[in-house]
Amino acid sequence: MNDLRMTSPLPLVVTLLFFSFAPAPPSFAQGKEFPIDTTASCVTSSCHADVATKKHVHEAAKGGGSCVEVCHQPTKKDMHAFTRPPSNLSETCFQCHDAGKFRGKTAHGPVAAGKCTACHDPHAAENPRLLGKTAPELCFSCHAAQLKDSQGRTLPPAKRLFEEKNAVRHPPFAEGDCGACHLPHASETPRLLTENFPGAFYATWSENAYALCFSCHSADPFKEPRTLTGSAFRNGNLNLHYRHVNRAKGRTCTACHTPHGSRQPKLVRESFGFGATELPLQYGKTETGGTCATACHGPVAYDRCDPAENGMLTTPREGVDAAPQELRRSCGKEEKTRK
Repeated sequence: MNDLRMTSPLPLVVTLLFFSFAPAPPSFAQGKEFPIDTTASCVTSSCHADVATKKHVHEAAKGGGSCVEVCHQPTKKDMHAFTRPPSNLSETCFQCHDAGKFRGKTAHGPVAAGKCTACHDPHAAENPRLLGKTAPELCFSCHAAQLKDSQGRTLPPAKRLFEEKNAVRHPPFAEGDCGACHLPHASETPRLLTENFPGAFYATWSENAYALCFSCHSADPFKEPRTLTGSAFRNGNLNLHYRHVNRAKGRTCTACHTPHGSRQPKLVRESFGFGATELPLQYGKTETGGTCATACHGPVAYDRCDPAENGMLTTPREGVDAAPQELRRSCGKEEKTRK
């Protein structure tokens, strides 16, 4: 017998028809009105029995006793006749689910539109949380294309980068663990982030402002103007992480790095947005340093062992340059000389 579920699935707490029929309707009964036995279970009927066989069953659908009470509104007594689902189904879901968890400064597009079934099966699924697919395939159902967020900012087509063989990928992204950084429904931060991160190109430094990054990475490289061990991004002992970020108008991490992946080493982005303009960024890695050329400054170099002289006008540098012997010691050159 044909499955009698509606062609448009309902979200989260919404469960489609699970009524047993008396008498059993013919196979062409899809969308038709016919008598139903209101004392029988929907999910044990010949039409909706597949719901109970899946690994995860929506609480409202278990046993088939809450279909009409919670989600489906009948239009005729003791008949298979129901009102069409509304285009925005959030309020139906919020009969059971806490609406506060789905509201914030930033809302996921499907959530804002009440399209819960873009991600969740309303009845049952083989995946936890009634997800139609697991991450990252579920996310790539939409994020394979270039999209815009609610503020009109462009979101990259993440799937293409995920499949790029020559890309250097951020470990959570490489593992398909989108939830390590993003919330699926709503957040108080830009980009649905799980923790704080500045949304602009410039930001005043504080450890809390970068709580997202520091949930995995150490904050130590950003705290001292001079170091011989705390950061690999340094010219001699001049800590360039500190110099770029730890200031009243510091560059945020994403000014230079992409959170997903890049074809350049160290997740250095190939271009960056500055206002409405997209500017190129060229980076080259060496054994003890690297080179960088952006629209912000001409080509510059840095080296941990033999500090580069770049001949560019800079603001005063905090601290004191390390002595040559200190640099040799930090790079292991003295050990090699003795051998």
